Amino acid sequence: MKYTKTVLFHSIFLLLVGCGMTDNPKITTDNSAGAKTAAEQRFGSDKKVLDLGNLLSDETDNAPNYYLWQAALELTEDLSYQIVDTKGGLLQTEKFAAGEDKIALKIQITGNRIQSDYVKVTVISERNLAYPDNEKTVKFNILKRAAQIRKNEKTN
Repeated sequence: MKYTKTVLFHSIFLLLVGCGMTDNPKITTDNSAGAKTAAEQRFGSDKKVLDLGNLLSDETDNAPNYYLWQAALELTEDLSYQIVDTKGGLLQTEKFAAGEDKIALKIQITGNRIQSDYVKVTVISERNLAYPDNEKTVKFNILKRAAQIRKNEKTN
């Protein structure tokens, strides 16, 4: 499980490196508290996270797909979060260094099925650069991981 998370994170890193950035970019995060084992533990008092989902009513008909949401959390668990809207399906990371640019990931889960139409990924660049291939790769990795999570839960 940890190996899969590491592979997903590093695949994003390698794709960002391959987009014409500097030869030896470093990705740094603001995660001074260290890595946590579960993504939910990252929403403690030591993080500056705006969880819009907790401000809403518990009655939500259009909740995001659980497996897509879990996959997005796992994929970004090594990054600090700026916005986490559990009921609206919005996840946005703090900006982190990627070569000479600073980027953030914005992930929106809009539906309740594991389907590509329900995942929107945007790479927000401080230098206003476009990263369409990386957005597609992150989306693919979320979909792939969501399917794995679902398969593992059904076999247990």
